[in-house]
Amino acid sequence: MRRLVQVSTTRALAPRWVLAALPVLVLAALGALAASGAAASSSLADAGALVQWATPVVAALNRLAGATVLGGLVLLLLVLSPPRARTGAQAQPEPDDPARAWRRAASVVAWAGPIWAVVNVVELLFQYAAAAGRPIGGAEFGGELAFYLTEIPAGRTELVAAILIAVTALGCVAIADYRSAALAALPAFAVLFARASSGHAAGRTDHDLAVGAMLVHLFGAAVWVGGLVVLCLVARRGASLAVLARRYSTIAGCCFILVGASGVLTAWLRMNEVADLSGPYGRLLVAKVILFVLVGGFGWWHRRRTIDHLHHSDRPFGQFAAGQILVLAATFGVSSALATTPPPRDLAAALPTLPAEEVSGRPLPGPPEPGAWLTAFAPDLVLAVAVLALAGGYLFALRRVHRRGLHWPGWRIASYLAGVVLLGWGLLGGVAVYGNLMVSAHLSGIFLLTLVVPALLVLGAPGELIHAGAPGRSDGSRGPAEWLAVASRTGLARRAAHPVTATVHLGVALVLWLFTPLLSWALSSYLGGLVMTGHLAVAGYIFVHSLIGPDHRASRPSHLLRALSLGAVAALLAGIGVLLARMQILLAADYFGALGLPWGVDALADQGQGAIAVWAVGGLGVALIGAVLMASWVREEDREANRAARLAARRERQARAADAGDDELEAYERMISRRVRR
Repeated sequence: MRRLVQVSTTRALAPRWVLAALPVLVLAALGALAASGAAASSSLADAGALVQWATPVVAALNRLAGATVLGGLVLLLLVLSPPRARTGAQAQPEPDDPARAWRRAASVVAWAGPIWAVVNVVELLFQYAAAAGRPIGGAEFGGELAFYLTEIPAGRTELVAAILIAVTALGCVAIADYRSAALAALPAFAVLFARASSGHAAGRTDHDLAVGAMLVHLFGAAVWVGGLVVLCLVARRGASLAVLARRYSTIAGCCFILVGASGVLTAWLRMNEVADLSGPYGRLLVAKVILFVLVGGFGWWHRRRTIDHLHHSDRPFGQFAAGQILVLAATFGVSSALATTPPPRDLAAALPTLPAEEVSGRPLPGPPEPGAWLTAFAPDLVLAVAVLALAGGYLFALRRVHRRGLHWPGWRIASYLAGVVLLGWGLLGGVAVYGNLMVSAHLSGIFLLTLVVPALLVLGAPGELIHAGAPGRSDGSRGPAEWLAVASRTGLARRAAHPVTATVHLGVALVLWLFTPLLSWALSSYLGGLVMTGHLAVAGYIFVHSLIGPDHRASRPSHLLRALSLGAVAALLAGIGVLLARMQILLAADYFGALGLPWGVDALADQGQGAIAVWAVGGLGVALIGAVLMASWVREEDREANRAARLAARRERQARAADAGDDELEAYERMISRRVRR
């Protein structure tokens, strides 16, 4: 009897409802497609009823399979407890062993990965047939498809996505621990960028904004939906359910915000006016918004009512999970139909009219006057999310530190927040707006990102704050704090954090992104810009942290070595400035030389002004780092002097005590000698 009760209390949450979500998804996609009229045959080319009606259904199934993989990988990496090696009496796992959920989630992902790869190929066939306006099959269909995949930019993007999904499927099958799960996650999340970049018309002035919004939208939706699906398939009713539900709820709440913000921005880019909501596209959009709000209400109720009572009863949570899965499945179906419905806004209406807009892919701002540097704004949802995450994560950790009764210096808080504000200005403000058009502004942004901002952030000691505020996990799983601690202890991280290695890394990064064709790629490609920004920010932060960051190791490099490393970077900045001032060849000439700015700006002369920007902004960063390093050096010298003084005083006291002891011993011996003579 005890065994039967034990088995019944550890059954899965809602696997039946996960299966029931499939027909709901299909019916929602077909119903939304019928309501929009997008499946009606075209007078120019007709791919057939099968292609027209099956395309959104296959697309929805493809998104669901991909979400299952992505959400499952997030659960493996951030929520669930991995299995541990067991020996002897521990060879048999306990009924409520949290590692069981990890193994089951790995099995689900191992099945979902290959299914995703197969369904993606099927969707690729249907999408091409719908776009080409011809049925699947035929003598020339294969050759035309091959031409589309190898010669047409949209087709090449789909081919890259298919290859990444196939690599992800292989990685999913081989998941056995944290390392293999992280390796499988790299190509899986890279697929999202390919999807986002192929979902908007190239050449428009809002192309980068739309790609960033779609990237955030796909990421949030995939992790949110896929995480819930896998959780319902693998989590068992028991003591660990409350812990897993709370961890997933935090992730789902963040994803809800990301999906909502990116959805509003995407709709704004595709709509002309409010009256468009009455059209086919608008009706589907309204239906999606209603479903989204309903799902958000489910999540709010779950957070407020069910999680705290899981120790008493887990039935409400199972009911919540079942209802949310069905609503999310319907949302996926409507979204797939929405993707096949033409938006009200003409994609050709916002084509660039000036050479600068055509080359940069952004609307041309006003002249670079002093006030414009403070008021100009370059919207980018990906970078905005990154900046807000840095600020929000620090404040959240600070709140936890205060709750634990610990004190955190106010000057560290002020320094970190100032660095975040300066980072936001450099990525989204006037520096970013004009950095995409002028060499001098671009150079100012680079050295602001690599020296000044990292110095302020490092002084805020975010790693130390997270470590102090994190409650710690006792079940072997890894949250952000645990991953940060593990990453900092690796041999690669220790070698990268050495001042010499960090200096070489920063110097190589600056040369690569300034004097090689990578600069043109970063300026003309949204992906290239993100890669350049991330690489330079990481290289700069590692360099600054190696010099002035908190480090409690006994074998930390000396202040002299760190000062020499800073001097080497200062010399590099001076050399870059001199080179730019004397160069007669324009950096990224195919980009900056083709802008044709109407402000009367000479690109080569502006590059000469960039040398001043390098010396000014870079010099400011070097001066700030140098001041902190020298202050630390002086404090250490004072501590060493005080330590030596205390040691000398202790030795003097010991010597005096020894002398006093010798005098007393001699007096005692003389007294004994007199008594003996008597």
